[in-house]
Amino acid sequence: MSAWFTWIEKLRASSGPDEASVILAQGMGEITGAVKSGVFLLDHTRNNLLFFASWALKNGPKAENKQAIPLPNFEDPLCLSLQQGRPFTVALRTSVKSYRSQMLLNSGEVAEASAMIAYPLPAWGNVTIGGILLNCAGEIPVTEEINALCAYSALLLASFERKKLDAARIHGLNEDIARLEVSKSFRETSTDSLLMGQSPAMQKVREQIVRVAPHNVSVLLTGETGTGKELAGTAIHTASPRRNAPFVKINCGALPAQLLESELFGHKKGAFSGAYTDHTGLLRSADGGTVLLDEIGEMPAELQPKLLRFLQNHNVRPVGDIRSYPVDVRIISATNINIKDALNQGRFRKDLYYRLATYHIRMPPLREHPEDIPELAKFFLELHSKNHKIYNLTISGDDMVKLCSSKFEGNVRELSSIIESGIISADNNRIRFENSAISQTSKLAALKESLESHERFLINAAMASCSGNITKAAHSLGIPRTTLNAKMRKNKSHTQTI
Repeated sequence: MSAWFTWIEKLRASSGPDEASVILAQGMGEITGAVKSGVFLLDHTRNNLLFFASWALKNGPKAENKQAIPLPNFEDPLCLSLQQGRPFTVALRTSVKSYRSQMLLNSGEVAEASAMIAYPLPAWGNVTIGGILLNCAGEIPVTEEINALCAYSALLLASFERKKLDAARIHGLNEDIARLEVSKSFRETSTDSLLMGQSPAMQKVREQIVRVAPHNVSVLLTGETGTGKELAGTAIHTASPRRNAPFVKINCGALPAQLLESELFGHKKGAFSGAYTDHTGLLRSADGGTVLLDEIGEMPAELQPKLLRFLQNHNVRPVGDIRSYPVDVRIISATNINIKDALNQGRFRKDLYYRLATYHIRMPPLREHPEDIPELAKFFLELHSKNHKIYNLTISGDDMVKLCSSKFEGNVRELSSIIESGIISADNNRIRFENSAISQTSKLAALKESLESHERFLINAAMASCSGNITKAAHSLGIPRTTLNAKMRKNKSHTQTI
């Protein structure tokens, strides 16, 4: 069997471009009788030529670290060989150090050869995937065997590149499929999670949840009380690959430091007064799943370093134990405080914040998306009617207007409570809001409008009696001129100034 065919058989048995490049470097070196040989392949952008492998008569074959030769390069013989699709031979002199390919092959040292020969690796047609550089003691004739070895190697390396690209495309398609599955899972649970609404604000929240759910990163949920932070945390877990594992919630502001530490990290029997048995702790009990740390902004300062250590090394050390236990959980945290203020005031550690807030989702207050109130109100009407077994109820148009014009400081939670209260007070299949906060809100709004109307009347009258002189009008009203100006701008009741 001829030598070049032996090397083709070795190439055929190779598992990838790295292994094939090493075999090719050695094969070309030995077949041609060169002193050194190197294999250079184009990267996926075709803007760089990467040094893949080398072979030396003294040291044998070696995988290289893929240092790059930027393209185009109109001086380097190897680059010219690729561009023109033919071998190049150059006599070696001291000036050869300016050739990037030669410097890489010889590690910056003077070559122990009299000539360098560059061969292109044409895969098909005019497509070249790389080249081979040889240092030799004399001229090497271009034979059919060398051409055959170069051609086969080029096709083999090109097939590896195609497989790599195909694998990348398949990976991308799998990610798209997974994303669609996550989106479908989220859509199936979003109604139960109350994360409904067609407003841009709620669409953004749902998009963020779909985007972050598949990724094993910490998520910080911020927003006012009643905006649905816990529901968003549940939706993230439900749409994540951990959906079938435990989902554990704990309120970090509801327990004193010692009890909270025990609840999170567990304790050994006898660790403190009242510790009559071992306690696993929520983090270990949720192994493989998700933990929601609600009101994280209220976590006692003395516990924050221990939580930070857990986030860094993923090990839990129970109170009173000398051992640590590895735990795999995803952390979702939520807070209704201004976390930036807590950071600036030193009440919350910045390093802990950065660990918790890898991805941040802000839950908008209901007043920022009032267009979702009718949909939410109908949902709560159906939900609470079913719970209380009171059916065939409706919300009148006037009452819906009242709901949509209310501020809802308690946000969605307050809306739910108002609807439930209205169902209990219902009369003749119609919800009654007389005893609810919405009626009080409506009365206050009416009173405010009445006061503002009376104020406009007094200002207009004063301005008319003073012939539009603001200073005199302010004096007659008993208020500073600046105050009158501000009220006039607000009410737009008079535009003349003197």
